[in-house]
Amino acid sequence: MKSLIYRGRFISLLLAVVANNAPAIPTIEATGGNIAGFNPDYQTLRGCCGVAPPQDLTASSTLSPQGKNTYGIQNIVDDNPFTAWQEGKTDEGIGQYFEFTYQFDQAAGWEGYCDQVWIANGYQKSKTLWEQNARVKKFKVSINQRPLAYVKLQDLMGEQSFSLNLAEWQEVDTSSSARIKFEITEVYSGKKWPDVGISELYFTCGS
Repeated sequence: MKSLIYRGRFISLLLAVVANNAPAIPTIEATGGNIAGFNPDYQTLRGCCGVAPPQDLTASSTLSPQGKNTYGIQNIVDDNPFTAWQEGKTDEGIGQYFEFTYQFDQAAGWEGYCDQVWIANGYQKSKTLWEQNARVKKFKVSINQRPLAYVKLQDLMGEQSFSLNLAEWQEVDTSSSARIKFEITEVYSGKKWPDVGISELYFTCGS
């Protein structure tokens, strides 16, 4: 019996040592954004050089349509910040996610991989709706189910950006494709509804 107890303590100690020595997941801070949001006379974010995630974009859940408004995941790639993906949980959406396939062999730009991400956080159809609905405070970004980084977004309208630094991440076979996942881990609460929204997301090459 004593040997089993000692063995159990040894295993627990070993697991603790491994956990403490595991590399910390870095946190990336997004920059940009503004409280005024977008100019309604110029709705396009992507411009000439942005690349939207591909059509195999999927989400863990989606809010049901409300009248003429729909909230599917394709809204984040429609180049219109006044539509949004809204997750469909009844609470604030912690653990909900979207993901897509990143084609490394097609994403090498003149300044490295097209891994500069631009995002419009929240439901940006109007300032009132943006305030009433929840927004993402932090994502966990994973590649092929392996954590790459946490991304902390600002609580601002308009577009903000961050780099995933994919060229520095050595555990990806860059001759092939990889599944990239954005999982909600923290939120900014809405004044009225718990639904978390993202209005737009695309990639560019370089900063």
